[in-house]
Amino acid sequence: MLVRSLDVRADLPDTMCSCERCQEDLAAFIDAEAANPAMAARSYPHVWWHILACAECAATYEAVQFLFEAQIGGQISPLLTTLRQF
Repeated sequence: MLVRSLDVRADLPDTMCSCERCQEDLAAFIDAEAANPAMAARSYPHVWWHILACAECAATYEAVQFLFEAQIGGQISPLLTTLRQF
């Protein structure tokens, strides 16, 4: 999913946040996005806008999305399953 393709009508100044706040909510945003991308953007507008504005956080988002999609596609095992084997 590409979060940048959503049309969310949030006010930019009211939803801007720091990288730290974006990172705190990024996992929840990605989980919500998997179920309903538009709802995720409405529930976490600060994350949505921050990913659009910050190249570093956008790269983190894309890396996590890559791993998430690889796990869903069966290309990699979930991390907890892998750790439990040790």
